[in-house]
Amino acid sequence: MSGLAPSPAPGLLQTVVGVLAQPVPTLRRVSLERRVGWAMVVVLVVSAASALALMVIFASALTIEAFTQQFPDALRELDIEVQRELEEATARARAITLVIIPLVVPGFSVVALVVTTAIYQVTCRLLGGKGPYSGLLAGFGFADVPFIFGMPFSLLPLALGLWGELLSLLVQLGLLCWVAVLWGIVIRENNSFSTARATAALLIPQVVLGLLVILAALLFFMLVLLNLSQTG
Repeated sequence: MSGLAPSPAPGLLQTVVGVLAQPVPTLRRVSLERRVGWAMVVVLVVSAASALALMVIFASALTIEAFTQQFPDALRELDIEVQRELEEATARARAITLVIIPLVVPGFSVVALVVTTAIYQVTCRLLGGKGPYSGLLAGFGFADVPFIFGMPFSLLPLALGLWGELLSLLVQLGLLCWVAVLWGIVIRENNSFSTARATAALLIPQVVLGLLVILAALLFFMLVLLNLSQTG
């Protein structure tokens, strides 16, 4: 009697689709399998899409035509030589930017994910979690998949102006909420948390960061007021 052949393990693309279609079982499996390499591929692809969008935006902004639209009166007051130097400067800035963005954005995305995962790992440990760092890292990497859909919407301001900016902002906020939910699922599945504890683990670092930003802002304004009072 021959048994049924075991079904092959889902590949990278199947896992990506699973994150979108069946996030809970897929992210549970990702956390258990700890495929960090696959997760890094996902992060690099998503960040490459973001870099491409940024390149298009900067290529459109760093032109003499864009400068003319922003400051039409100022450009008319410049002589021909200064206008030529301005054109050369914007061309150099555009070329430098288009080289730097595809080099910096993917690397920064990977480093940011590694550091952020470490922060969440500490938070999970403080809340009694026992899941491994590699499971959390792999899960977070795959949980960023929805960000890929934000790439075309980030270009809407170039075509629709203010309305495009508003629509792009709404879409980006929606994607951020989607990814936050997926991160919460990863935390829960990797540490065998309840939903409430996973939500707490997700929010605590953000609350702490928000408080630090507020504290830094208050300290800055206090220093400015102190400096102004001494000057007066």
